[in-house]
Parts: sequence; C-alpha cells; structure tokens
Amino acid sequence: MTPQNIDQATKSRIHDALLAHLRAGMEALDSTAGFEQRTGELGQEGATLEPDDISQSDEADDLQGLFDDSATRQSRLLADAERLDFSLTDVVGPGAVVGLDDRRYVVGVASSPFESDGAVYEGISLDSPIYPRLQGRRAGEIASYAGVDHRIDFVA
Repeated sequence: MTPQNIDQATKSRIHDALLAHLRAGMEALDSTAGFEQRTGELGQEGATLEPDDISQSDEADDLQGLFDDSATRQSRLLADAERLDFSLTDVVGPGAVVGLDDRRYVVGVASSPFESDGAVYEGISLDSPIYPRLQGRRAGEIASYAGVDHRIDFVA
C-alpha cells in the first residue's frame, strides 16, 4: 500500500488494528495476572504451610502488583487510542499516520508494532522525545532529532 492509498477507510482500519492490538495486550496481561493470583493463593485454612509456600505466595503478590500496574497503563493506552481523532490530515498531530524514514507510525499512543492491510505500524506517544520535532510538520519536511535528520515521507 502506498501512502497515496491511505484514505479515510484505510485510516479507520489502521485505528481498528491498533485498538485490537492494544486489547490483545491487555487480555494477555489479565490472563497472566490471573494465573499469578491463582499461583499465589495459599492452601486451605488450617493446612500446614511450608516456608516455600509462603515465599511463593509473597512473590506472587509482588508480581500481582506489577501486573496490576501494567494493566492500568495498558487500559489507559487503550482509552487514549479510542479517543484519537483518526480523520485525514496533512499535518503531524494526534491521530495522524506518518511515514518516517520508510517506516509507518500512528501518532498519539505508544505501541509495539502491529499490522493493518499488510503494512506494519508502531505507535508514537505524545510524550515521546521525537514528537515535538514532528508536531505540525507536513510530508516532505525534515525533522531533526538527536543530530539525525528524518524525512517525513507522508502524513495521512
């Protein structure tokens, strides 16, 4: 797919793929957190507990807290992605799809790579250090970051 083919329907599919990707990440976290919670549960009341049982339970509790924090962050990312305006645009901003150095990005939320219509995209957070260098720019412009010039191939 060439950048010229990114129309509103294509952007909607990209948005849907991003949301599905973030939801899958959240479901994986929920599944792992549930497993850790079950692993950390101690035996029946009155049962004799071995030191290893207590240690594993404590470790599972610690991991549960980490998973809960990760799930909260993932939930926030999903909510932010749902609110993005994915209207067509020619200026880099939240909801824009941007070609940068022959790679594709969705601006507005951090995301690991995901696929839509055979193309791979990553998310760029508004808190990303490169975002202020890209914000408001158009296709063909150069954004310098960390001493390297990056050509904006397209904005949709």
